[in-house]
Amino acid sequence: MLLEGFEEENPLPRSIEVYLEPERRNPEAIGPLVAELRTLEGIERVSYERRQLELLQRIRTVVYAIGGLIVVIAVVVVALSIMLTIYARREELMILQLVGATYAFIRVPLLLQGCVQGLLGCAAGLGISYLFYHLYGATLGLSLFLTPEQSAGMLTGATLVGTVGGMIPLRRRIRFLGGLKALGGCVRCSL
Repeated sequence: MLLEGFEEENPLPRSIEVYLEPERRNPEAIGPLVAELRTLEGIERVSYERRQLELLQRIRTVVYAIGGLIVVIAVVVVALSIMLTIYARREELMILQLVGATYAFIRVPLLLQGCVQGLLGCAAGLGISYLFYHLYGATLGLSLFLTPEQSAGMLTGATLVGTVGGMIPLRRRIRFLGGLKALGGCVRCSL
């Protein structure tokens, strides 16, 4: 009943949608395919939105650049906060070195501070993102949030960024300048 009167001719155009593998989704690979499809018999039109694809690639590049900038900023913020901690505790750290504390005994807590800062910063960001997704996701047409594997990867990456940020001031600020003095066995340090 629904198709009465359309037995001889279909009013809807016939079409084929072609989906490419992710590694072939670039203008250089798509151009020859589009040219070949246009030469095939029975094809009236090939719709290829090259400008939109190039725009998406530019957007992806900008997003990667912004992400890299955010990572650099996070490393600098963690490094500066640990430098401030070292500065605020410089007398304690000098006393620890004078009584014979090892490099690890002094450095590990500061390195852990960087790890925790990276982890907590990412966890807070993920929590806020999930809150906005939960409140406004349906309105914006978002169907799913990050998978648990993606969230774990982000947390791990942020922890590594915090670790790197913690290593920078430790290499520069806590170093032994001299050996044991002849009398008293004291060790000098530069903070």
